[in-house]
Amino acid sequence: MPAWYPYLKAAKYLGCRPWELFDQPACWVQWSLGADDVEQRAREKVTEVRQRSQDARQKWEADNR
Repeated sequence: MPAWYPYLKAAKYLGCRPWELFDQPACWVQWSLGADDVEQRAREKVTEVRQRSQDARQKWEADNR
């Protein structure tokens, strides 16, 4: 991964320009990358749970016809 990529991704997450992060403590880049990762995993989990719920409902409806 190029050295500039974490700054680009962190800036996108934080809603700022990448060069604005150069004047901030490096922890902001790490925190935003970590938060973005956690939020992505949470979105994936929600999608998984919704799909399982939908599958269970469809099975229940099929079994109870």
